[in-house]
Amino acid sequence: MKNDWIIDVLSDLRTFAVTNGMVQLADQLDHSRLIAMMEMASLAKEAPVSGGSDGIKHRAYSGRARAI
Repeated sequence: MKNDWIIDVLSDLRTFAVTNGMVQLADQLDHSRLIAMMEMASLAKEAPVSGGSDGIKHRAYSGRARAI
């Protein structure tokens, strides 16, 4: 994926937090990393962007169109 770098950044920040005794921040960054992975996986499953008759670009998402 082209956005995998964000996972690395969040992991590095979590490592820094753990090393410096910032337990709550480390937990939050771990949670944020998981959310980022889930959202990136969800976006990868979406259909390609196509132009709608209303001139707004739409992307299929869970069986329905969503404006982007």
